[in-house]
Amino acid sequence: MLTAGYAVIEVDGGCWPNPGGPGSWAWIASAGGIEIARDSGTLPAGADASNNASEYAAVLEALAWIFGRHDVLSAQIVTDSKMLHRQLTGRWRVRKGRYAEEAHRAMRLLKAVRRRDKIVTFRLVPRRMNERADAAEKAARNLS
Repeated sequence: MLTAGYAVIEVDGGCWPNPGGPGSWAWIASAGGIEIARDSGTLPAGADASNNASEYAAVLEALAWIFGRHDVLSAQIVTDSKMLHRQLTGRWRVRKGRYAEEAHRAMRLLKAVRRRDKIVTFRLVPRRMNERADAAEKAARNLS
């Protein structure tokens, strides 16, 4: 049950070896401290694989979940990725790189979510405060 339509979504992604190895991602949504949804997955190894691409995959999936939920009116996405946080809050530009395509897709999806009058904010936390999403990402990696 959502508390006043508000969800906190912890995201994480990783790639081993970085870059080039297979990637994995995860997100966990909570409302009022209770887990209400989660998802995770893997990305293939290759030239475009990186930690950053995996972090963006997690955000893309979380934003898609928000977009499709009528009961989520606002959400805070929690990440330990400084780059992801700075880019999605407009403080840093997206440059060329392995993750650039995912970054631009995330920005377009974020705009689409906000056009539905949903509020999405981002919070940067130290890695030790993102342990649940980190564990879910590692579990996804180990299942592949």
